[in-house]
Amino acid sequence: MRNDSKHPASDDRLNHVLNASERLARAESVDEVVAVLRDNARAAVGAEGITVILENHGKCLYVAEDSASALWQGQDFPADTCVSGWAMQHQETVVIADIRLDSRIPIQAYSSTFVRSLVMVPIGRPLPVAALGAYWSEAKDHDLDTINRLENLARLATIAIENARLTQARNRGAALAAAQNRILALAVTSTPLSTTLEAIVREVEGLSVSGFVGSILLFDERVSHVHHCASPSLPGVYREALAGAPIDLGLDASSTLAAVDISTRSRWATLGDLTFEHGLHPCWSTSIRSAQGEVLGLFVLYHAERREPLPADMEIIDFVTQTVGLVVHRSRSDCAVRSSE
Repeated sequence: MRNDSKHPASDDRLNHVLNASERLARAESVDEVVAVLRDNARAAVGAEGITVILENHGKCLYVAEDSASALWQGQDFPADTCVSGWAMQHQETVVIADIRLDSRIPIQAYSSTFVRSLVMVPIGRPLPVAALGAYWSEAKDHDLDTINRLENLARLATIAIENARLTQARNRGAALAAAQNRILALAVTSTPLSTTLEAIVREVEGLSVSGFVGSILLFDERVSHVHHCASPSLPGVYREALAGAPIDLGLDASSTLAAVDISTRSRWATLGDLTFEHGLHPCWSTSIRSAQGEVLGLFVLYHAERREPLPADMEIIDFVTQTVGLVVHRSRSDCAVRSSE
């Protein structure tokens, strides 16, 4: 029977696994899971370096590392050109005794590092969403105990990510319901229309999981010019440039177009230059309509990168555009009544 007191290195590695297990059980976000792996994985397996990789739209983003010298933190690589991507795509642990002898290794990416051998394990189920890599400076076969420890950490991280996402979903559901209630409260009060619209935009921005900035563009009744722009987070010069801007989006009362790419339209492409100067791209928009189908305006999303909104972004936007349509239609009807008196 082995006397563990004679194996301090083994004891230390086990302690790191136990510490990771305790912290992962309390993790409430993917960021916390990444931090736990970064802080414990290297010591848990006796590696000279480790990396934590997240899958991101077909790319492998190296989000964290603990290493004797710099590896790839902050860089991303196509999933089909790196070992972490292979491990996630095939849902298999990768053990490479000598990186010079394995065709899955992008040698150029490794040439400036100390790495000569590695173990890479996927994280997540049913489909992996992350990976954990461990690296050594000598070419060697890796013992089963090392591989098992890394795989155990991956299993613990998988459970932690699932729990964190359930917690985040519950929290988001509560936040979404609260935001919808606040928006509905604004819709039924006598608050000035401009104040209501800016408050609605702020609610959307606060709930956006992608970090979008929003604006509500209202058209005149002929759908020929911009009548009002509610965009509290956009530069004032952009709002001023939009005032009275002609509309050339091809939208009319009979249009069924739900989303339009404003960045490709001549007038809007020019205005887009103003947002580019402030590090934003006009990425996506959806039409705002009355209950009768009349086109009232657009809800436009801007972001630091050209990207489409995620389903979680659309969840609040779909609700908001319907509510804005009702608010604007009511405001115009009230104005018409007052004008006729």
